[in-house]
Amino acid sequence: MGAAKATVIGAAVLALAGGGLRVAPRVAQEATQSHAEITVGRDAKNRLVARFDAQRSYPLEPSRLIGIDGYAAGFPGFNSIFEERAGDDFFQLDPKSSIEFVLVGADPGIAVWNDHGTGPMAVGETFLLGAPPFDAHAVWNIARGDAGKRYALRLELRDRSGRYGDSDVFSPGFTPDDSTELYACPMKCNGGSTTPVAGLCPVCGMRLHRLSGRNYGVAVEAVGAIEAGKPVTLRFELAAPDGGAVQDLEVVHEKLIHLLMVSADLSWFAHEHPELAADGTFTLRTTFPHGGTYTLFHDFTSKRDGMQVVPVELVVAGEAPAPVVLAPDADGARVVEGCTMKLVAPAPLRSLFNLSLKFRVEQDGKPVTDLEPFLGALGHLIVISEDRRRFVHSHPLGAPPKAGKPAGPEVTFGALFPAPGRYKAWVQLQRHGRVLTAPFVFDVVRP
Repeated sequence: MGAAKATVIGAAVLALAGGGLRVAPRVAQEATQSHAEITVGRDAKNRLVARFDAQRSYPLEPSRLIGIDGYAAGFPGFNSIFEERAGDDFFQLDPKSSIEFVLVGADPGIAVWNDHGTGPMAVGETFLLGAPPFDAHAVWNIARGDAGKRYALRLELRDRSGRYGDSDVFSPGFTPDDSTELYACPMKCNGGSTTPVAGLCPVCGMRLHRLSGRNYGVAVEAVGAIEAGKPVTLRFELAAPDGGAVQDLEVVHEKLIHLLMVSADLSWFAHEHPELAADGTFTLRTTFPHGGTYTLFHDFTSKRDGMQVVPVELVVAGEAPAPVVLAPDADGARVVEGCTMKLVAPAPLRSLFNLSLKFRVEQDGKPVTDLEPFLGALGHLIVISEDRRRFVHSHPLGAPPKAGKPAGPEVTFGALFPAPGRYKAWVQLQRHGRVLTAPFVFDVVRP
């Protein structure tokens, strides 16, 4: 790429000197000549060739990419050869060719994301690099891995135009790297930007989350059988990335842990707060309405590493009803305990943008102005994707109203959706000592 430098957000090039740059959507990286690349050319037999340091293990830092967990980066990228050298059996490619790589195989734990940026590639799937000259960047991703261990992919170059023969299988290797400490707001304020300094988010005041490919865990046990319609006591044991107990929990919005529970079809939702026991575990007495699979999202904050969200699936014995179809709302309004709650949002909702979701509360056509704080905020917004892989927990923008001051009729939340798809949201506001919970369903499109 020479001295060219480009800052890439999504698939858009914000600044580029000399040549184009093609990347998978959702990559946010800076490309410079200091980064190692995989150079693509052909040999004298018109077979494609990939040149790179096969002995090197490329480091992957904790992911800065929204919606991609673990360790991830957009480097090394793929550059087509731009200069031939005398005596070197490595030649430039025809601009009319169309180069791609195919995923032949991968070590357990590592993946490369597709050229749409929507998810990891399957074996046999292809990633289009394009017509030469190209500078293309896939996202390499180790969702969960051991620091210092090498993980390899097996790739092969192909030409869709048929001008060149397939390359030999080549195998770049990657290693998780936790040596750099970076922090970001768990609410994704400022587009998920990072800083090397721990502290509080200047926008929302939440403790910054330390980016790490090493995950917290939660073990969930039941005292007795878990059966539909019957009360059960659940026990929760939190584990730090090193496997030890979590001993630095911070009270956030009046609680040490927020437990958000949903059924597989998102038709049932509960927001609970397990109690701390003398042995350091947490317990909750609850009842599940019917049989089937439930997802429990454990939302807690470590003083060192910031907010953590750990999903755990739980199977409840009993008859499971037919799934409720998740359909977008026709009018964006819900009536809860005599109050009409209406969602006002930009259309369409786009992923990877900081968006404002405004909820207006009325009763008998008149604005409601006596909303009360709920769990240390004027409200809470929980958003979960249809496949239950994406989770957003947001709080109202701005400072909460002072005691005795009127609040409402509008409450605005900030949200950043990590990927397109269908989502269900639950907004929770308090009035006259009662929590009003209203569900909304909407679609989010690509940026």
